[in-house]
Amino acid sequence: MSKFKSYIIATLGVMIFAFTMALINAPRVQGEDAKDVRVVNAADHPVPTQAQGTTTVAGIVSIDPKNNTIGLAPGSTVCIDPSCGSVPVKNDEQTILLTRDVDNPARQPFMQSGQTHLFPGQHSADSGPFPPVPAGKILVIEHAAVLVEIPLGQGPTVSFRITGFPAHLVLSKQRSEGTLFDGFDTFTASQPIKLYVRPGETLVCRLDRGTASGGFATADFGVSGHFVDVP
Repeated sequence: MSKFKSYIIATLGVMIFAFTMALINAPRVQGEDAKDVRVVNAADHPVPTQAQGTTTVAGIVSIDPKNNTIGLAPGSTVCIDPSCGSVPVKNDEQTILLTRDVDNPARQPFMQSGQTHLFPGQHSADSGPFPPVPAGKILVIEHAAVLVEIPLGQGPTVSFRITGFPAHLVLSKQRSEGTLFDGFDTFTASQPIKLYVRPGETLVCRLDRGTASGGFATADFGVSGHFVDVP
């Protein structure tokens, strides 16, 4: 039994000796000095980056065709290079550029007709006043027409008056019918004019005749134009 123990102890001693020698004679491993790492940023494997400060973009920058928007961070500004001089704007049948005429804002059509009568003994008479112009608008009269029937030889005149200011029409004699005592002359006019009627002003049509005042005369008139909003 003691002899068997002696073998075991001797065997353990040999193993310990061999293990110790192996550690002593093992080769040493030493790492190399630190080196830069190269990152490949290929088109098929782009590396996400974040721009800092001022940067430029190469190539073509596209806009989302569905929303026509470009995303920008809060506070960002977009400028046009002054060296370019101008920005071309496409305006054709397929892509119509909407514009606004600042000199002719939205118009609301206006038309009015009426009569002016001269009774025996009258030299002048006004029609009833036109409807009042609403607040915040201006009435622009652009065209006027009139038909006058008056006793022979009395020489009528027709005018539109804004609170006294006259705008006369050029009458053209069309025909004369009847005798001196029961006949009449017919005059017409149709011409462009420019009258501006503001809120509180009165517009009327006036019929005048010469020195003679006998008989009955009438003028049928019509005007057209539009309202514009006061800026």
